[in-house]
Amino acid sequence: MAIKKSDLYSSLWASCDELRGGMDASQYKDYVLFMLFIKYVSDKYGDSDDMAPPVTIPKGAGFKDMIALKGKPDIGDKINKHIIQPLVEANSRLSKSDFPDFNDPNKLGEGNAMVERLSNLVAIFQKPELDFSKNRADNDDIDACMADLEGTTATLAELEEEHGGEDGFLGALDKINKAEVNARLKELRPGNAKPQLGAKGKKAAELGLGAPSEDAAETAILKQWLSLNTEEAELKKAIRDAETALDQLAYDQYPQLTEPEIQTLVVDDKWLTSLAAAVQSELDRVSQTLTSRIRLLADRYAAPLPQLIDEVESLAARVDSHLKKMGCQP
Repeated sequence: MAIKKSDLYSSLWASCDELRGGMDASQYKDYVLFMLFIKYVSDKYGDSDDMAPPVTIPKGAGFKDMIALKGKPDIGDKINKHIIQPLVEANSRLSKSDFPDFNDPNKLGEGNAMVERLSNLVAIFQKPELDFSKNRADNDDIDACMADLEGTTATLAELEEEHGGEDGFLGALDKINKAEVNARLKELRPGNAKPQLGAKGKKAAELGLGAPSEDAAETAILKQWLSLNTEEAELKKAIRDAETALDQLAYDQYPQLTEPEIQTLVVDDKWLTSLAAAVQSELDRVSQTLTSRIRLLADRYAAPLPQLIDEVESLAARVDSHLKKMGCQP
């Protein structure tokens, strides 16, 4: 089944909730991203037949092996030694420093507390809906729907432009909308065919000629428009539904946020980001103003004063010479 972003977001939130209390909120990502990484590469490349997959998963170091560690008293130590270490040794691009310590009692608790926390963390990513082996977003994937919508809208616009002129099949309609298109298709049914209202149809009607081939072509164009219009409407609805579901997931998490998390979201991610953007914008403006001023001054004072005096004296001598030749006293 195709993975849904809503399922992924829900799992990420749940994993952060599981880590809550043992460490600073900014450190959640170290553990969550590793869980996401090991689940993804295990699903994508664990059973890969590729000669050289992007990530090599050594035997016994995949996500399925982490599942087998749930409830074990030394789960943290085994994740470090039997999962992370073999991954690092088998992939030169990976380093031990890339991954967190899963046996850190200061962050994950001691004894049964660590076992329960890590077992729950593995269980969160064990959900069958998080199957990255078929990693393609479903209809609630807003980005994919937006891309599909853009393509469908462009195709629809091209069709209307091509057949919407005075001689076009769509140009014969009072308005290009679903009701008009359905009405015209009804007229074109066998036994109900009426002359097309466009220039070609009028001319054929005036000459008393039928146009069965044109009727078939017009029917095909109208059905194509109707199909694209329906597809566009369905994509817009899918985007609205996905955005609503995503918003609801965010709203549901608000009551569970801790004070440090709220500070990170509001102060660090929102206010400081806005302030940094405003400061950078002002710096760019001042820099551009200073650059323009420096260029102006450079052009104005490109020639030094002694050079200017020499040029003035040279020009003055030439003027005096011309005046003497003209019989004028300088």
